[in-house]
Amino acid sequence: MDKFMAATKKDVEDFKVIISEVVRLSKLLDESFSKYSNDFDSKLDFMCSTIDVPKDIYKKEKEQTHFQIHLSSIAQKKLQEITSRQIKQNNLVYELTSSEYINDIKDSMYIHIKDKKEFDLSGCSSLLSRAYKRAKSKMREISFFFPFNAEGIMPDKDIHIGNVKITRKENIYSKLKSEERPENFIRADDENDYNCLLCLYIPKCSSEISIRRAQNVADFIYGVIKVFATSYRVNTNQMVLRKNPTKSSRSHHIECSNGEYYLSGSILFRENLKEFWEFLESDLDSNLGEIITKLTEYAISPTVKNCLADRLIDAFCWFGDASRDNNEHSQVVKLVTAIERLVTLSMENKDANLTKRFCERVACSISIFHGEIETWKLEAKKIYELRSDLVHGSQNLYKSYEIPLSFHPFELACYSILSSCISFDSLGLNLTNYETKLQKMYRQLAEHCLDEKYKEKLPHN
Repeated sequence: MDKFMAATKKDVEDFKVIISEVVRLSKLLDESFSKYSNDFDSKLDFMCSTIDVPKDIYKKEKEQTHFQIHLSSIAQKKLQEITSRQIKQNNLVYELTSSEYINDIKDSMYIHIKDKKEFDLSGCSSLLSRAYKRAKSKMREISFFFPFNAEGIMPDKDIHIGNVKITRKENIYSKLKSEERPENFIRADDENDYNCLLCLYIPKCSSEISIRRAQNVADFIYGVIKVFATSYRVNTNQMVLRKNPTKSSRSHHIECSNGEYYLSGSILFRENLKEFWEFLESDLDSNLGEIITKLTEYAISPTVKNCLADRLIDAFCWFGDASRDNNEHSQVVKLVTAIERLVTLSMENKDANLTKRFCERVACSISIFHGEIETWKLEAKKIYELRSDLVHGSQNLYKSYEIPLSFHPFELACYSILSSCISFDSLGLNLTNYETKLQKMYRQLAEHCLDEKYKEKLPHN
């Protein structure tokens, strides 16, 4: 029996806002494309502004006239809120992601409007039930096999850790079809980096959730192995789990569904980075570049006494570690740690003002160069609260598939670090016993940012 997805009053209210925005935007488009394109909050909103006929409907009704639905930035935000709310209320967090589900809701909206159905409580419930049915039809059970270097495991002896096992790679590769052979996907020297596969089964769920769950389980199993290895005082540095491209430009794993084995993975670093290096050279040939040079020298030749430069170097290290992390919520923890190295002082108590200080200092550091101080305060508050939930236990890292990241953590950390490079350099990177001066600097910065101009986006950004 299909699951019935009951709409709430809030869902109905939001759908009505969406429909009113659809009508408004359609009229605006008829009036002027320029006005239409300038109505969106961002280029991304503009790119995601249309709902076209669902593929399955198009195949059935090729000869019929189809239409487009235009979604304003407000409508897109409301649709995202409905999606996130439905996932939370119906315990779908471990079944599918909002990025997947929102497409099914969009398709169902199209069908709903095509069939001239009402957007009342009954109609919205019907729409959402159809969306879930469409999402459910694409879910599948799947087993994953991740490359794993585990010396000492014999070809005829698997290692079982609960329902997960480690087996020699030839035991699984032999089940692949000839066209799926790994040598067609990976270089020979890459294949020599591992001798086994970490095998695990994920129950029926969406494509995005299944790979996230599999990767999180793999991280957990790897952690179990490493903990026991440490307790046995065994050096296992050569034991590497390859889930995502790090040292090489390729990553692969094997998937098995309905008895069929096939290769899956990704090839990274193929983008032409010529412009990136040109921009970087330009930035390094500036005052900021001189600061980076100083920090590099401190990193190469560290001093016994802690100095202000150490905080910046640590922040860069944490940021780099976050960029290599496979879990976006683990990334948040590391990025907040990077920012905390810049704005948190040991001389200050962990009191009720801790969050407020963090948000204010981050926002001021960034807005002095970019403006929009209230936006940065909100972003800082979101990232800090999520980090607290993850670290202090109200949210679980390995279950963090659908904690909505309604902010851009890497952008926030990036701007915070680069802004701090300039402000810290003004104090003196070699400064020791610096906390009092750093505290004073943040106090003065907060006073300076009371100027109304920092509430707007600064023109040079």
